[in-house]
Amino acid sequence: MLLAQEPWYLSTADRGRRRLFPRGIVALFGFAMLLVGWLALPAQSLQERLANAQESDALTVAYLNAWLNASPGNWQLHMTLARHQTLLGDLDDALRTLRVVERQGPARLLTQARHLRLSVLERMAFEAPAGSQRRASLLARVADGLSSLARHTDDPVTLEAYYHR
Repeated sequence: MLLAQEPWYLSTADRGRRRLFPRGIVALFGFAMLLVGWLALPAQSLQERLANAQESDALTVAYLNAWLNASPGNWQLHMTLARHQTLLGDLDDALRTLRVVERQGPARLLTQARHLRLSVLERMAFEAPAGSQRRASLLARVADGLSSLARHTDDPVTLEAYYHR
């Protein structure tokens, strides 16, 4: 006798009643919510998107500076800022940022910071007028930077690249 009755968890309401929203509309609404959530949440963090940006502008640099004010110990962000400053042509600011990384940053970023500093110095040297005292002093700093990098590496391929540079 008990098997003929419906289970206790089923509603006693009429199954043929009109619903507020048909099942198709509810499913479409659920799909729309999933789509909005997928579009609203980025696939990468903002730091990754800024680090992978190929173009730089003043807004990006300003955003990175503000972010560094909030978390000054983020050394990878310092490197990203220096790279963007170099792309924009703010070479003095890039050298200042790299100096902070070289003095206080972790050892794993030291070589990367030295390479970027060397690139900035080369760019500054070749932007200076030919035969000027500024160009000569910058080229001397480039040579010192190359010898410093060569002293800190044991890889013969890297040493040869420094030699040809």
